[in-house]
Amino acid sequence: MNLQKLGFKLFYGIVIATILINIIVYQYLPNRVGMQITLSGRLDNYVPKFIFVIIAPLILIASTVLAKNLKEEYKKVLLVNIVIFIANIIMILANI
Repeated sequence: MNLQKLGFKLFYGIVIATILINIIVYQYLPNRVGMQITLSGRLDNYVPKFIFVIIAPLILIASTVLAKNLKEEYKKVLLVNIVIFIANIIMILANI
């Protein structure tokens, strides 16, 4: 298996994991979810939880499509996907 195919399996795995995590935590999130953590540790810039749950998966899906078109740049896009996945987890933990 070449490295690029393994990379795309990681893309799909990150997207699926993000969707599953967001579906599982949906019931535990407040109705308005903070999207930004200020320097003082407060949450800011609130969105409805439904929007929060679909933002990260949509961005990840779009970047996966982009990576398929930019075959030589897929490693950079994979790194961006990992950062988005981690940021999604941090925002979930900050809001629960």
